[in-house]
Amino acid sequence: MGVAGVRPAGWSSGAQGQGCLDRRSWLLAPTGVAVQGAVTPVNYWLQYLATGFMGIGSDKEPQPAGQRQANGLDWNLYTAHIFRHPVDIALAAGHKRTILVLLVSEPREHEVMYKLVSIPMVDAAVER
Repeated sequence: MGVAGVRPAGWSSGAQGQGCLDRRSWLLAPTGVAVQGAVTPVNYWLQYLATGFMGIGSDKEPQPAGQRQANGLDWNLYTAHIFRHPVDIALAAGHKRTILVLLVSEPREHEVMYKLVSIPMVDAAVER
């Protein structure tokens, strides 16, 4: 994976850098994060996500939501929806790989999750 960062306390670790808030059912309360690195350009990864989202319940591609600088990286921020759940995407080109931070949250929790989970994870993510 080649990426280091932080995970919120009390969240379980998943495969390939994914983390999940412990809940009884992902289908009833889908909240989760992924932090991954890949040797691929930012634009390719964004197109891959857009294609995947369109195939699983999104009505449009991820939309630009701004930029952020953290840990010497320039992050491009995007928003999307999957099955009416907000998705926050951050992508940055590192020296060797592109880094992805992705958060899926419930609509009623989105603002808090973005501020307390997504942004701190973006600010902490670095290449190893």
